[in-house]
Amino acid sequence: MGAGVSTEGAPLTRIKCKNNLGVLFDPKAEEAFRAAATGPEDELSVPWPEVDAYVKTRDERWRDPKHVLFQNLKQFRVARVEIEKIADEMIQGTINEIPWRSGDECQQRGLDGKPTASLDPLYEIAAMAREVYAEVMNDVCEGGPPLNLAPLKGRARAEVKAQNEYNNKTAPCYSWLFDIVRGFVYCDHEDELVALWHKIEADPRMKIVRTKNRFNPPLFNGYRDIMMNVAVKVENVSHLCELQIHLTAIKDSEPMHKSHAVYEFFRDFFKGNAEAVEQRLDMFCALPVDDVNDAEELVDVVLDSATSYGQLYSLCDLLKSIQESAGVVKVRKAILTVQERRFGAESKEVGAALFDLGNAYMGLGDHAKQRDVLERTLAIAEREHGKDSTNVAGLLNNLGTAYGNLGDYARTRDVLERTLAIAEREYGSDHTEVAIVLTNLGVAYGYLGDDAKKRDVLERSLAINERVYGRDHTSVAATLTNLGCAYGDLGDHAKKQDMLERALAIKERAYGRDHPQVAITLENLGAAYGQLGDHAKARDMMERALAIQERAYGPEHQMTQRVRACLDVVQADLKFPLHAATKRGDLDAMTRLLDEGAAVDTKLNGKTPLYFACEKGHVDAVRLCLDNGAEVDQAGEDGYTPLMIACWNGHVDAVRLLLDNGAEVDRADKDGRTPLWTACYEGNVDAMRLLLDNGAEVDQANKYGVTPLYIACSKGHVDAARLLLDNGAEVDRADKDGRTPLMIACMFGHVDAARLLLDNGAEVDRATEDGRTPLWTACYEGNVDAVRLLLEKGAEVDRADEEGQTPLFVACWEGHVDAARLLLDNGAEVDRADNDGETPLSIAKSEDYSSIVALLEEHINPLHAAAKTGDIDAMTQLLNDGAEVDRANEKGRTPLWIACLKGHVDAARLLLDKGADGNRTLENGETPLCVAKRKGHAAVVALLEEVREA
Repeated sequence: MGAGVSTEGAPLTRIKCKNNLGVLFDPKAEEAFRAAATGPEDELSVPWPEVDAYVKTRDERWRDPKHVLFQNLKQFRVARVEIEKIADEMIQGTINEIPWRSGDECQQRGLDGKPTASLDPLYEIAAMAREVYAEVMNDVCEGGPPLNLAPLKGRARAEVKAQNEYNNKTAPCYSWLFDIVRGFVYCDHEDELVALWHKIEADPRMKIVRTKNRFNPPLFNGYRDIMMNVAVKVENVSHLCELQIHLTAIKDSEPMHKSHAVYEFFRDFFKGNAEAVEQRLDMFCALPVDDVNDAEELVDVVLDSATSYGQLYSLCDLLKSIQESAGVVKVRKAILTVQERRFGAESKEVGAALFDLGNAYMGLGDHAKQRDVLERTLAIAEREHGKDSTNVAGLLNNLGTAYGNLGDYARTRDVLERTLAIAEREYGSDHTEVAIVLTNLGVAYGYLGDDAKKRDVLERSLAINERVYGRDHTSVAATLTNLGCAYGDLGDHAKKQDMLERALAIKERAYGRDHPQVAITLENLGAAYGQLGDHAKARDMMERALAIQERAYGPEHQMTQRVRACLDVVQADLKFPLHAATKRGDLDAMTRLLDEGAAVDTKLNGKTPLYFACEKGHVDAVRLCLDNGAEVDQAGEDGYTPLMIACWNGHVDAVRLLLDNGAEVDRADKDGRTPLWTACYEGNVDAMRLLLDNGAEVDQANKYGVTPLYIACSKGHVDAARLLLDNGAEVDRADKDGRTPLMIACMFGHVDAARLLLDNGAEVDRATEDGRTPLWTACYEGNVDAVRLLLEKGAEVDRADEEGQTPLFVACWEGHVDAARLLLDNGAEVDRADNDGETPLSIAKSEDYSSIVALLEEHINPLHAAAKTGDIDAMTQLLNDGAEVDRANEKGRTPLWIACLKGHVDAARLLLDKGADGNRTLENGETPLCVAKRKGHAAVVALLEEVREA
């Protein structure tokens, strides 16, 4: 999280403590800080344990960043109301007449009269202006409240402000700093403040350039003051100074201190974005937070009491901004349920709600649910907008991200290639939208091992970004980083170095030397130097990247740990030069080191140079190691042999060379995985064929009973599975949990692998010990194509597990509406209960799956469904087949009541003709006539009254 109490390695300054704790940093906290702090007055800091110990004495919950966040939000709301009360008592209205003045075009100038292009000329004139400003203001304030003159603003703070807030201005950013010289005045009452302003306006020695009357209107946090920039003359050059005029009763009030503490807390949280702070705090103040203690309770209260969609959407925005992802999902699901009820499960409104829910699941990190929701959204979007619309393209882009996060890069590639075609057709081949897709597509190609394609699409992306943004834009730097890595993957590490050095220069110029974005490029650039043999420079890059990441994220963050791991590798390369040369495939360096006496089987983390040569596929390096006496089957600490790692990475020539030199073909690691098993995991068919030709055992399982065929099917490697079956693999050999290759293929939705297994005699209904069949598993995971295949092959549709849960039951439990529909279409028993008496309908209702509830009710009460749509033919057929005319659903509603609700007069007449009870009431006493009147269906009302009178 951006703020809140968290374990930090570096000592904390007063500002950092205050911004971590917010309202908890009260006078007692200030006292505790000063008691424990060390260092000069302007650099006081305390070690983290001191802060942690202080928090523990107050309330353990304050150690939870989300609790800190929420309590600060609540206190801000309270403080704003209290400030409003103080202002109402003090201000009569004359203060509101002080006019606003913008003066936006005024700039700071040096003594030479030119806009200040650096801090040096700015501070030179500011030091002189401060004396003039003090003299004039002391005269103006004589007989009234005095001026409090502040020291010149610190240069470091001024530098940061200029770079962060004014760097996009056309004039030098330093010329927009108007608060180097600062002063403030406290007034006891309104008349005193207004009189002071008039005296300032009347004094010819200074000019009011800007005035912000923050009494009219007040700041969003409730605070009120007059903020001014006044110009004084220094050697005939105007210099702008800042002046704040406060009302003492507001400025020194406890609510104001509390409000300011919260504001600074949230500025830290939102990385200085004042607009984001204002929007979120304003939003929070509009919500019913008085009686809730955390975001979870707030969600429940708002969902129970919300009177408009606006409240729900605002709540989502707030929750998202404070990283309460679980709350966002809950609210988005509630919105979806309402939209489904209002507009139907396939409506465009539901599509929009699903899109938002998918993004919420992404924020939660639940990429499987994100994928499922977005796939449903895609079907609606394609129907509404057409398969080639830009709406669909944006959705495909998100769906591709979900597939990628789940490791399914082939599907990522497929949807992004489709997205690219749409974007090029809509925007042209040189548009920035196309560049974005190209970049994402390049990443997918990289994960699939197609580094040449990755390079090609990223080259296109780079050309577009350079043309649109210029050569020194951050978008160009990001593309250069990805493209450089692509060249590295292709073995051109010199090109990688060149591109990353260029990217580094751009990022340092844009973000500063210590930004996390810079660390990303430093990490990759360090890897390039390592590949080029400059391990000392690689170490320097990695050490710098690590320092940035530790400062930005803390020592335990995954980004920090990744860089630390890379640094460990670089330091090892410096210590073990033969290993480093082998990883690079640098034969000259290897030969020199071996001639100088380097031991060929020296181990680095249990791995020999031969292992690294096989891992990288450097065949000549493998041969050199073997020629120098390397032990061919020397395993690492994990039990992996050189042959296993060569098979894992698909380096067939290395595999052949190892086998020719006596490598043991079936030697397993500590988990029982053989070279064939590892080759099957990655689907490296050529390596598999070579192993089988050399006598590898086709069904040798690991310690969990997982065979090569099983693992190949779990990954969807159809060609690998076919090769194993052709070599006699046992098609139904199960793991220790009783799961067969067919079951695991269906679990992961690998339909082609499942079809291959069935065609080779796999048992379609073979179950685990707890009774779960391949169909049950496919339904649980929502893999509709696998469900369809199994049903086509004769799978038993209602076969339950030991808990009595059928495939339909688990499909409904997990929210897989398409799987449920397919099962029902194939005769699944709709209301079969499990051992606890739960039915598919009851479990769907408990999970708030409204679309599944509607589907099940349609099959449980088909006459109700037909009455709802007014389908006379279907109703007639159902009644002729013996449907009960007055059968009520769980809410007590009969088919007649539903027909009257919807205004279907012919349907109502048919039901009445078949003997429906026109006077049957619900629990609330409402009859079919009542609901027809309430809905204004005049024709239905007339029919019912006619029947009643008869």
